[in-house]
Amino acid sequence: MPRTVPAGMLADLRSGTAYTAMAFIVTRRDGTIFGFTDHDRAIVVDGVRCAPETGLDSSSIDTTVGSETDGLDVQGLLDSDAITIDDIEGGLWDGAAVRVLRVSWRDPAQFAVLAECVIHSITRQGDSFSATLESASAAFSQVSGRTALGNCDATLGDDRCGLDVTALQRSGHVSAVYGSASISAAVADDFNDGHWTYGVVTWANGARSEVRRHEGQRLWFWEPLSGIDVGTAFTLTPGCDRSWAACQGFANSDNFRGFPHMPGTDNVLAISAAGASDDQTSGGSLFRTEPPPPVIVLSETVSDSAAMITFEPVPFTVRALANGLTTEVWGLGGAIHVRNLEPNTEHAITLTVLSTGLESEAVTVVVLTQERDDGGGDFGGDNDGV
Repeated sequence: MPRTVPAGMLADLRSGTAYTAMAFIVTRRDGTIFGFTDHDRAIVVDGVRCAPETGLDSSSIDTTVGSETDGLDVQGLLDSDAITIDDIEGGLWDGAAVRVLRVSWRDPAQFAVLAECVIHSITRQGDSFSATLESASAAFSQVSGRTALGNCDATLGDDRCGLDVTALQRSGHVSAVYGSASISAAVADDFNDGHWTYGVVTWANGARSEVRRHEGQRLWFWEPLSGIDVGTAFTLTPGCDRSWAACQGFANSDNFRGFPHMPGTDNVLAISAAGASDDQTSGGSLFRTEPPPPVIVLSETVSDSAAMITFEPVPFTVRALANGLTTEVWGLGGAIHVRNLEPNTEHAITLTVLSTGLESEAVTVVVLTQERDDGGGDFGGDNDGV
């Protein structure tokens, strides 16, 4: 913001003999106005009496202008006897408007507004308080509304999730301890691997540990455990990876707070081909209830240990399965390179098109690899494959 300096103050500044002080006029959201100054006497500025505060440290504000006040700490700004701890802790000073002024203490009518900001946060340091100021323009950088994500942005069991996790909790005890961050948990019921992953164990002493991994009766934790022995009792609360599948597993899909059918990057970057149908990139729905059409194979080229299969380009992932090995490529490239095949052997390579959790009808290509020779092996180039 531009600063306007009164003529009288400007003349003093240019003379090298400036009779100025800092002043702060604070207006709380309930309309109550307070004034403070680092001068040794009270000054009436713009109709507001600014009381002297000997602990006020305003040296860092003198050269601060406009939005540069963001994150600026002013020590002692709220140390007046008129300001109580109860008021601060009660939030009466949160978001209070602050005018920062340079004023001539000989003629308080001569003042310049250096910044207009708000109190963003207050921290206590012993018996004093430090106020962090933030410019009004900082409101434009705050996140407003929601961000569209594929996963849920609620927390398991909160109001937006709506799930009663207490009904899902289980009690148990430690049956074995492995190192500093893993145990075997004795729980009455059996659960599939991963059920307690991202969950929380609440120990008998009230401490909590977050579960990193769950397999069988074994639990691994993110942080080392302390004071946990065989027989220690606990309560297990399940976790959630925030996925659509996890929400369905909890029978809570109506409260899912994500966008599971939102197109991914591959769909966004796909380029529509001339004459494309709805099964390609014509602008039709990307969330399909019908599987994509099968791949149309154009040719096969075979070496002694690899096969290059070309097909009509498709804007989906194409998967090849051969001898238990899987290769996946983005289908717009129109080719897939299958490696690690046995020489002089007939191989059945199965091609499947993948789209939003659906699979096309499989197409099988049978190839016969060549006999190995000294110069045999893979094809050249940078084609994708296993």
